[in-house]
Amino acid sequence: MDDAFGHFIAGFTAGEGTFCLHARPHSSVKGFNVTICFRIGLRDDDTEILTQIKEALGVGSLTAPFRYSNEKQKVTYNVARIKDLHDVIVPFFEKYPLRAKKARDFAIWKEAVDLLWEKQQRVGNERYLETEKLHLALLHDALQEVRRYAE
Repeated sequence: MDDAFGHFIAGFTAGEGTFCLHARPHSSVKGFNVTICFRIGLRDDDTEILTQIKEALGVGSLTAPFRYSNEKQKVTYNVARIKDLHDVIVPFFEKYPLRAKKARDFAIWKEAVDLLWEKQQRVGNERYLETEKLHLALLHDALQEVRRYAE
C-alpha cells in the first residue's frame, strides 16, 4: 500500500471508523464475554471504498447491505479476529497514526488487543483470569468515558 492511501484510510477512520470493545460478565454463559473489532460502516452507495480498504489491509469482511429501521442501507467493513487485529490493524495505525479524539480510542483499544493477544498465546480459549476480566472491563469503561461529549 502506498503511503497516500494509508494516510487516507487513517483519516477516513478518524471520521467513520470505530474501535469496538465490549467486556462484561455474561449472564447466560458462565464466565465473561469479550467482543473486540475494528469497523467502518457506510451507506451502501459507498461500498467501493470499503472494498478498497479491505483489499489494502488484506483482512476482515464486508457485510451484505442491511437497513436499520427507516435508514438508508448500510455496509460494514469489520475485522474481528484477534490475530488480524494484532498483526495488521494495530501496526497499520501505528504506522499511520490517528489524530484528535480517535487517537485516544485507539490507544485504549490497542491495550485490550494486546491483552487478548497475550492471553490467546498463553492459554488459547481457556477462561479469563480475574485480573484480565477486571482490566478488560476497565478498558471498556475508559473507552466509553473518552467518547462522552465534554461540555
